[in-house]
Amino acid sequence: MKHARALRASFALCAGLLVSSLATAQTATPSSMTASLSLDSGWVANKGAEPETVSVLHVFERDTPWMRLFFSEVTLSGDVEAGTGSVLRLTSLLDGAVQLLDAKTVLEWHNSSAYFNGDLVQIEIIAHPGTGPNRVVLDRAVVGFTPAGEDTICGNTDDRVLSNDPRSARLLPIGCTGFMIDDNCGCFLTAGHCSSGSNVVEFNVPLSNANTSLNHPSPSDQYSVDGSSKQATNGGQGNDWGYFGVFPNSTTGLTPKQAQGSVYTFASPPPTWSAGLEVRITGYGVDSGNRNQVQQTHKGPWVQYTGGTTLRYATDTQGGNSGSAVIQEQAGVVMGIHTHGGCSSSGGSNAGTSSSHANLVNALANPKGVCNKPAPPTCSTEPTTTVRNGSGVNPVCLTNISPPILGKTWQYQVDPSAVAGGQFSVVRAHVGTASGSIGPLGELLLNFSSRHLFATVRTGASAHLHSIQIPNSLELAGFTASMQAGIGASADITQLCNAIDFTVGCE
Repeated sequence: MKHARALRASFALCAGLLVSSLATAQTATPSSMTASLSLDSGWVANKGAEPETVSVLHVFERDTPWMRLFFSEVTLSGDVEAGTGSVLRLTSLLDGAVQLLDAKTVLEWHNSSAYFNGDLVQIEIIAHPGTGPNRVVLDRAVVGFTPAGEDTICGNTDDRVLSNDPRSARLLPIGCTGFMIDDNCGCFLTAGHCSSGSNVVEFNVPLSNANTSLNHPSPSDQYSVDGSSKQATNGGQGNDWGYFGVFPNSTTGLTPKQAQGSVYTFASPPPTWSAGLEVRITGYGVDSGNRNQVQQTHKGPWVQYTGGTTLRYATDTQGGNSGSAVIQEQAGVVMGIHTHGGCSSSGGSNAGTSSSHANLVNALANPKGVCNKPAPPTCSTEPTTTVRNGSGVNPVCLTNISPPILGKTWQYQVDPSAVAGGQFSVVRAHVGTASGSIGPLGELLLNFSSRHLFATVRTGASAHLHSIQIPNSLELAGFTASMQAGIGASADITQLCNAIDFTVGCE
């Protein structure tokens, strides 16, 4: 393999001045090189009866800590929407991390992969029978190596500590920070000078290696940036902001907001500044050892604010912190975007762009791409469950444990001890109810000719905890149905229990 010249990050020293021309934008591009590849699966198809792997390729780059693959051609046959689309399955043979790409998501990833740890990645084409030919051609890989550079920090000591804020992400390959906000879609803000060079967003970033080379999270925690959503200005201190969104994860199908479960509240700076207020910066700045470009946080004094669009604070930051949220600690809200380092051991301050910047406010009011979606409808349906037992001939051995809520795991319990030697229980759910039909097993409380929704089975001598995952779909809010349990000493039901009528609700 031929290696292109390595692209090394340049870390400027803090100037210790408030002069904008001497402030430094705080990016930290991970050290990497481009390796040329010539791997071609050729045209392959599934001529069997079941879905199967029809091609396997391997990319090996000795001793690299991580790699990202790029394809010059990807043809995947079948119908994605119908569930018969061929899939690329990429697997790190170091940690087993997997990314799935189909004909739709490979375009969203711009014919590239997520970042994989280790020096060996396996690429499989998994095809459905009779769906046509497939081909994948790899022409290059970006591979990492041990970076070089110097830290920039405020004061005499680096007071940042490791953190795990689920709203803050690492942006690659530029080496910046981004954060999710409370717009309609959970989109991101970052520094304007980070925007054009960001195309992958990483959450739940693991510690780096002892030699400072990066490790990457699972591909299920990596997201591809939607270029059509980007809006940004790179105009120096007080005029440096970026707004963008990402596609759902190609493996899990989740958006970052769904997966991470939390976003920042983006608000205007407090109307009255005082020296007692503090600023917290959480981001992915460079550091020594295994803390290099992993999430760390620090709070320091809010140095100055007289209105306008520039915020100043003496909070520790380093290269890679550009794009971090500027959090007003006492209020707990984000009031700007960190963009520039300008402090040293002898004084000065770091700087960011205020949330009140008119063009930023306008961009947020006029989102593009994946960020341009209407606010999701709200749901006010309360979950209810009601025990029903007809004429009362059945033992009450089915009880509810948790409410049936959209997107949550619903739990309910069956006591098999109502039958001597009880070891088996089954719970069936139908949309129709019944009563009055009493047989050898007890009273049937469901209409078995109505639509069947689900059935769960458990075994064992003690109480049986059953559960199902309710889809997070608003169309199900207010949906009503019923379920009834049956128990026995083996897989044969010998006794019917009570029923529970339920309504699916939301939080």
